[in-house]
Amino acid sequence: MNRTPVGGFLLWVQFGALAFQLLLTKLALEVVAPPDWALGSIVGGVALGAWALLANRPGNFNLRPEPREGGVLITHGPYRWIRHPMYLGLLLVSAGLGGIIDSFHGWMLSLTLLGALLI
Repeated sequence: MNRTPVGGFLLWVQFGALAFQLLLTKLALEVVAPPDWALGSIVGGVALGAWALLANRPGNFNLRPEPREGGVLITHGPYRWIRHPMYLGLLLVSAGLGGIIDSFHGWMLSLTLLGALLI
């Protein structure tokens, strides 16, 4: 399968948005205590992402937002109820980080991640 430049770009947007959110979160935690809902969102997102990874077959997972040649449709684990549980896990983590940062920049990074995942 051919890799597209768009897939690589979207991957960098996702990692970049999360990296900047983590940096801003580190700075925010030096000033304020995180709200409980934000911590719950982060823990829930990490747990959902881990469950999705465990449900996947080795070699079926792909970081790029492109179908893997020879990939198999997973219908168990969180995939039984959610079409893209890893994306949802990322969004939950990003929302929690946005809540800790609680600024325009933090929320815009969450929206940037959402946009990249929707594309």
